Order: sequence, then structure tokens, then C-alpha cells
Amino acid sequence: MADTDEQPDTDAAMQPVVFVRNGEVRTSTRDIAAFFGKNHRDVMRAVDNLLKQEPSLAMRSFAQGVYTLPETGDQQHRCFDVTRDGFVLLAMGFTGAKALHWKLTYIEAFNLMEAELTKPAPALTAQQTGGITKAVIGKAISELVESTIAPLAEQVRTLIIANDARVAVVDFRPMLSALIDAGVEPKRRRALSQRCSKRCTAWLLNSNRGQFIRESRETGRMLFQVDALNDWMKAEGKTLIRAHLDRLAGQTVINFPKKV
Repeated sequence: MADTDEQPDTDAAMQPVVFVRNGEVRTSTRDIAAFFGKNHRDVMRAVDNLLKQEPSLAMRSFAQGVYTLPETGDQQHRCFDVTRDGFVLLAMGFTGAKALHWKLTYIEAFNLMEAELTKPAPALTAQQTGGITKAVIGKAISELVESTIAPLAEQVRTLIIANDARVAVVDFRPMLSALIDAGVEPKRRRALSQRCSKRCTAWLLNSNRGQFIRESRETGRMLFQVDALNDWMKAEGKTLIRAHLDRLAGQTVINFPKKV
């Protein structure tokens, strides 16, 4: 694109626009046109001519995109992202008294941005290194506790419960006490207790938690470890109790005949 009669009309305070995309420093045809005081259509025409002569440039130097303008609504307009090599090829056609100065200014902007990209990251301070180390070790310990120590602790607790009668007194309870806590009234509570005991026993056995079931030496009733009993209550016990209470409520309703 040779414009021998046109000189760049760039304001002295204006700076070249470069940016990083996909790890590479680029500019755009719109920014080039604005900086060199040219019509964007002319810059696009110059790029199209380059691509017509060497189509492979589309893969390495010019990436086509679109943009919109307020005055044209949703209408999309073509533009290109341009690499350093693409800019050098494109700017060869820019002539005039100040063109060389502005081309060098643009290339310097590329240089500065590329230097920023390749600049090594600042070394971490001792405090930052210590914080990272502490976080990594803390996470590793937490995972170790969760995967190893916690299951072992549960096994130890199970053994204690199974072999220490004193623990059984405190840690095991009959189903009847759970029903009382749930607000079940004495009416038919014993039948519900027997039904719930059978269901809870089956549920724990199916869950391989038979060690949480005991038989009281004094009464012969089934006793359930507190946490296991709470788990069963959440799984199905509350539903059974609610159904029982609903049936009782239905039996006490008096249906008066409608007035004729």
C-alpha cells in the first residue's frame, strides 16, 4: 500500500497499541490505521493484497477477526490481529516524511512488550516460600488424616464399644427411647418400637454395621449405638414415625355429617 503523497497524521502524544494474545505480542489493523492516520479500509486492502500474494501469512502473521460499531449496530466489520512480522511487511508500504519515525516507534513498542513477556518472574521472598510450603504440607497432612487416621480412629472406637460394657451403658440405647425423643405418644408406641427395631437391625446389617447392635442383658431388648441409630433415623426412621403419627391422627378425626 504505497501512499507517497500522504504523510502520517499522528498526534505526538499518541502511543502505538500492542497487546498479548495466545502468548504472542500483536497489534490490530484498526490500531495501525489510527496511529498512522490512515483509513482502515485502505489498511485492510493492503493486508488482503499481502495474503493474496502469500496465503500462508494468514497462519502466522495475520489473524482475521470482526468488530462492531455503535453507528452500524450488530453489523460486523472485518479486521486483523497483526504480529510483529506482519506489521513489518504491512508497514513497508507506508511512505512519507514521518513514516519511518512512526514505524520505528511501533517496532519499539513490540520490543518493550516482548521484553516484558520474557522477563523472569521475581524471586519469592522467604515469607512467601514459607507460606507456600506450609500450605502444601498442611494439605498433605489433612489428606493423610482423612484417608488413614480417621478410619483407624473409627475402628478403635468400634472395638472399644464392642468390648467395654461401660461404654455400652452410655453409648447404646433402645428404640423406645428414640421414639420418646421423637414425640411419639404412649398409644401403640410399643408396637411401633418393635417394628422400628426390626427395620433398624436389618438396615444396619445390610450396611455391614452389625457391631452397632446389642441385646440388653436385663430386658432382652435390642440396643443400638447412638450414632448408628441417628443414621437410621435420618435414612428411614423419621418417615416411619411420621406415617405412624399420621395414621393416629386420622383415627381420632370425627367426621360430622353435613347439614342438609
